[in-house]
Order: sequence, then C-alpha cells, then structure tokens
Amino acid sequence: PNVFIGIYPGLGLLYVRLVSDNPAALHTVEQKIRQQYHGHVFDSPTGEIVESVHELLCSKQLTLSTAESCTGGHIAARLTEMAGASRYFLGSIVSYSNSMKKNPLGVSEDTLRTYGAVSEEVASEMAASMLSMTGSDFALAVSGIAGPTGETPEKPVGTVWCALAQQGKKPYTWLLKSHGTREMIINHSVNDLLSELYLRIKSD
Repeated sequence: PNVFIGIYPGLGLLYVRLVSDNPAALHTVEQKIRQQYHGHVFDSPTGEIVESVHELLCSKQLTLSTAESCTGGHIAARLTEMAGASRYFLGSIVSYSNSMKKNPLGVSEDTLRTYGAVSEEVASEMAASMLSMTGSDFALAVSGIAGPTGETPEKPVGTVWCALAQQGKKPYTWLLKSHGTREMIINHSVNDLLSELYLRIKSD
C-alpha cells in the first residue's frame, strides 16, 4: 500500500517504475515482480534495453555483428551510440536489396527465389553468414516490411522475420508481427532483437 507502481507500455517493452519512501517495502515489491517475470526482466539506468545489452556484452567479453534489412542499420546505430561499443561490436551489413543479401552477405539465390526476402529462411541465412564472416560470438539478422508500401496478402506491413545466431548452435528464428508507423515498426524490431539477445546471453 505504500509503494507507487507506474507501468508504461513501450515498443516491445514494458517499463515499470517503483516509488516509495519505505526501502523495505520497495525491495519486497521489486523481488515479487522479478520472481513473477523471471527471465524477462532487465535493468538499465534509463530503461533502454541497449544499455543492458552493452553492459552484458562488455562484462562477459562477447562479440556481436548484425545483418539488417528493414531496420536499415538502426540496430548498429543504437549500439554504437554507446561509448565503448568497439569492445564487442564487430560491424554490420545493411543488405537492403536482394543483390546485397546474395553478395557480400551470402544468402543463396535459391532461398531468395523460393521463400522471398522476408522469410524465416533468409533471416536465418543472414545471421549464419554474418557469424561466419566476422567470427563474432553472436549475430543478429532481420528482414521485414516496415511499410507503408511493399506488403502482400501473405506478408502485410509489420511482418518482420528475426534471427539470432550463436557460435556452435543452429540460428534461432522468430516472427514479429508489428503495427503502427514505419518508425514504430523499425523501433519495435530493434527492441525485440536486442531483448532476445539479452535474454539468450543471460540464460546461458
């Protein structure tokens, strides 16, 4: 009763703020929230997931590379806004066109022809190729339709395929169905990919 809880929905994230003049009560509520949502909680000074990813990669001395299509380099930009990102971030390829996905990224023409650029298979190959090219511990890849044009009946605006590759493991892929403006879809995709990376590293 003496803890004020603020809940703020974000693009792929939920921000929770606790305020109290009773440290013991504050700690109790915080621990209950952490227990209830175990494995899905991150901490950062300003509430941005990129800060948590940055600190985690630095502390564990892990490296990361990215292959981006619909996000147009926004993941790389968010990471490199953080001072010290050179300790873990090896680089990125913004493969916006199919020709760039094929060369230099290495996605096969058969995969692109059979499944299309916005597909689980292409995202998986993008991540695996980036991992192989750079030798990074992890690689993130994304290909989707940020809109407002480019949709099809099967793949509406907001269809985003994401992939996370890790050395020695098969790439993990997932489908993100986002909504809103082009900017919102891009930011939602970036938050989702960084969140998945954070949770994967924390669980290892």
